[in-house]
This record gives sequence, C-alpha cells and structure tokens, in this order.
Amino acid sequence: MTDLFAVLDLNRSAWLDAADIKERHHALMATGSTSTATLLNEARRTLQNPALRIRHFLALEYPDFAPTSRPHQDWEFFLKVGQATRDTSELAAKKSSLSHPLARAALQKEILAKNESLRLLKAEIKNRLADCENRLRISAGPEILTALAEEFAFLQKNENSVREALLALDQGLA
Repeated sequence: MTDLFAVLDLNRSAWLDAADIKERHHALMATGSTSTATLLNEARRTLQNPALRIRHFLALEYPDFAPTSRPHQDWEFFLKVGQATRDTSELAAKKSSLSHPLARAALQKEILAKNESLRLLKAEIKNRLADCENRLRISAGPEILTALAEEFAFLQKNENSVREALLALDQGLA
C-alpha cells in the first residue's frame, strides 16, 4: 500500500489542514516531483476527504485492526434528509406538470419554503461536519477513528443529497 501522506510529504495524521494538503500538492505538481501526477492527484483526493483519509491512516498505522463498529446511522437525520429530498422531487414534478404561468407562480411560496428548509438542512450538516473535524483533532484510538470515518461518510452522503435537491430546485423550478 502506498503511503499517500509520504507522497505529499505530510506528517501521517488522521487530521490534516485542507489548505496544507492543497498547498503541498500544488508545490509538488509545479516542481515536477518524482511522483507521477496521477499519484499526486490520488493522494490529494484521498487526504482531502476526511473519511478516506482516516481509513487510509488506519490502514497504515493499524494494519491488523479489524473495525468492530457498525456504519454510522442517525436514522432520524437520515429520514429527515430523505423526506426533504422526496418533497423537492415532488415539487419539481408538480411545477413541471403545470403549463400556465399563473399556476406555476402560485407554487412560488412553496418553492421558497422548500429552498429555505434545504438551506437549513445544509447548514446543519455543515455544523455536524465541523463538529467531526473538531473531534478528529483530538488524538484517538482506532475504534474512535473508525466511528468518525463512518460519521464523515454518512454526513457527506447526506450533504450530496441536499446539494442535489437544491440544484434541482434551482434548475428545475426556475
């Protein structure tokens, strides 16, 4: 297994500053590092994503560690995001089925309310990700790091769902 921390000449740590990763990547790309551009890009992609970085760190630091934790599941939050994205899809379908401009305009209040609820959900996810970053800065054992990696992956997946719903709202409902 290639040590992607070494590829970018970074200290091996579960927490890294995203700006340091980007800066180091650009410096090595500009100087024509002995590492290939593909390897440098893979290192940046992996180390910038907290879930992937933690998993890579665990594989290097604790090769014999077998995770015992289950994937992070906050069912209440998962259902909240799922309902919001389904509601957005239904609203988009409803608006696209209307041909008269006045009928479409009548949905504007509902569209604005849905947009606001999605933005609040996006802010909640951002706060949860920031909390994970703060917990990651504290030295932790492999069990805690594994749980954090799963939580990051869970939040990133939900963040993508909300982002796609916002895009659908902006594009399909304009």
